[in-house]
Amino acid sequence: RYVQRIQTSFRKDPFYHSAISAANFVRVPRSNSPFQRQITEQLIATQLDHDYDQLNDEGMLYSDDRDDHWRISVACKVDNDHDERSHAERLEKLAIESLEKNPDKVRVRSTGMGPLAASGQRRLFGDLTRGLFTALILITPLIMISLRSFGLGLLAMIPNLFPVVMVFGYYGLLGRRLDSGSILTASVGLGIAIDDTVHFLHYYKMGRRETPGDMPPRAKRKLSVDYAITRCAWPIVTTSLIICCGLFFFSFSDFLPVSNFAIALMLMMIAAAFADLVLLPALIMRPPGRNPKG
Repeated sequence: RYVQRIQTSFRKDPFYHSAISAANFVRVPRSNSPFQRQITEQLIATQLDHDYDQLNDEGMLYSDDRDDHWRISVACKVDNDHDERSHAERLEKLAIESLEKNPDKVRVRSTGMGPLAASGQRRLFGDLTRGLFTALILITPLIMISLRSFGLGLLAMIPNLFPVVMVFGYYGLLGRRLDSGSILTASVGLGIAIDDTVHFLHYYKMGRRETPGDMPPRAKRKLSVDYAITRCAWPIVTTSLIICCGLFFFSFSDFLPVSNFAIALMLMMIAAAFADLVLLPALIMRPPGRNPKG
């Protein structure tokens, strides 16, 4: 009766149109008197004992020394606003509300691969987000120290974050859900972008040292940027092309996390190359009054 009451509350909710359990296969006659109720309970117990092996094999019913465990399978629609974990929380709330009078202390718990995978993906997303911000906090001062310039260190973080912001912003604009494969590209893309940015700024500083000191600041910056592009543009482009060609074949994988990882990382490689060869020189060549020293 408790299980049937919970199932009824699920079916009344517009989010769920079907719910099935072992209670669907048990006939529960009407019982108006205590004597009829006792007979009914005995009939139900006899029927459950008779069909227990089959129900247990189907994963609908399990009993141990202390409790009986009933599985209720619910069909629900997963979209951008409701994943498996949010549905599990909603179902638990509906079940508890349907058991306001619960003298037997029936407990409700969400199970299954859907809620488990959704909970793991949420945890992974949270951990990678914290890891990304931690990496930025640790990497920024290291770049400042290696380049010996506070301004260039801050400037370097713009093209480093550009691929992550652009790719995930593009996914958000299209309304695409992020899975474990797509989320992993944030840290990988950040590492690749930082490598190219540091190389570009290293050659930019070398170009600054080789230009005459009496040149106008803007002309000096222009020659330094030309020097850096001449030295590292071709390595950045070839590296990006090689990695994209290798990832291209993984984009056809039947395993979606691998396919999504390859596609997202290819987009991030293209965005990183654009940021280092177009965006970063444009930021360096901004008006002299707003240009950082170094």
